[in-house]
Amino acid sequence: VIFGHSLAEAEQAAGPRNNSEVSLEQGCTYVTFATLPDLMFMVEQGVVVRADSKAAIANVLGVQVGATLESVTAAHPEARLTPHKYDPTGQYLIFPSADGASAIVMEAAAGKIAAIRAGLEPAVEYVEGCS
Repeated sequence: VIFGHSLAEAEQAAGPRNNSEVSLEQGCTYVTFATLPDLMFMVEQGVVVRADSKAAIANVLGVQVGATLESVTAAHPEARLTPHKYDPTGQYLIFPSADGASAIVMEAAAGKIAAIRAGLEPAVEYVEGCS
């Protein structure tokens, strides 16, 4: 599944979505695929713009959910840290692509990575998903 591809192209790559009853006319929604059980994909206007994971999924940074904030910032000092919107002790770690068109965003809570998402800007940085 490639960010920026249509949902139809994503279904060609990953198979039919699990929640085909979900309307895509809302403008923004999440879909899942049986072949990618630990990911939820955000779709805006029929285009895949983001993937969210709360499981230990491999990524290009080599960081998984459950890693300590300390180990991630030591391995990746380039991370941009910002305060969490709802958790006064939490943080977001943002890793923008070289062209700024996409990013990986990690949410840290209680000193550990609690969730990871990746996708196109600005959708990848939406704190409340499609809300």
